[in-house]
This record gives sequence, structure tokens and C-alpha cells, in this order.
Amino acid sequence: MPKKAKIVFPFEIFRARARSLSHPVPGCRSSSLLPALRRPCFAFLLYFVGGGLAFNAHAVAPVITQGAGPLAVSMKEDNASSWSAPDLNATDSDTAAGSLTWSVETNASNGTATIAGTGTYPTTFTYVPNLNFYGSDSFVAQVSDGASTDTITVNVNVAPGLA
Repeated sequence: MPKKAKIVFPFEIFRARARSLSHPVPGCRSSSLLPALRRPCFAFLLYFVGGGLAFNAHAVAPVITQGAGPLAVSMKEDNASSWSAPDLNATDSDTAAGSLTWSVETNASNGTATIAGTGTYPTTFTYVPNLNFYGSDSFVAQVSDGASTDTITVNVNVAPGLA
């Protein structure tokens, strides 16, 4: 058996003790294995196990179903009750829905975003702007199936309060 094998993608797997492999897949975001157009991306890998047996495996990353663009939300300054969370859902064809985990990937600059829960949608999805802040803010929501992630930007417009 050869000491190394080549795969269609531009990476090599050696027969060493490695049990996993991470490498950018052409046409996909390198960190999440998702294409820029937010279509599922398949990564086919060749593994060497134990005495040199080889098998192929593939994984499908979760996909946030709101589309490729960012979400937009408006609210009033210093009025947290004016926040109305937009719909946020995800699908994953190779993972049970309950295995999807929601979180904040990048927090807002002028407030605090909270996203949590498991399943096809987050059970907690809030944003509270800093006191007396008005203007534009944004944060990044993330869903993970334990192996891959998908993200979406949430743009928040905080309207000034009346004096």
C-alpha cells in the first residue's frame, strides 16, 4: 500500500496517525465548508484506519435558511421591549435537528447580543443596545452541528429616542 494517497481536493493524506483533516475546499468558506452562495458544500475525505484500511466519508454543513443576505432589525434607543427578533432557522441534512447549537459568533460593538439554544431555531435571541446608543450596529449569529458551522450577520438600526 502506498505511503500517501491523493484526493480530488488539493490536499494529501499520509498514513500517519492522523484521525482528522482540515483543509479549505475549493468554492467553500475555509472555516465552515460553506460556499459563498450558502449552498450545502460536500467535503469528501479519505481516511486511513488501523492496518491501512481506507474509506470515504462526507459531511454536510448546517445551513441558515434565511438566505445569503444579512437580517435587518429596527428598534428604539433605550427601549429593549421594542426589540423583535427576526425569524432564524437552520437545516442540516446529515444531523438530527436537536444536535444544532446556536450562539453568537461575533458580538455587537454597541450592545449585547444573546443567541442560545439547540434545534432548528434559537430559543434565546436578544439584543440590548448600550445605554444612550442610537445608530447602526451588527452582530453575527452562528449555528453548528458539532463539525461545521454557518453564520449570518444581523444588522440592527437603533432609532434615537424622543427627548
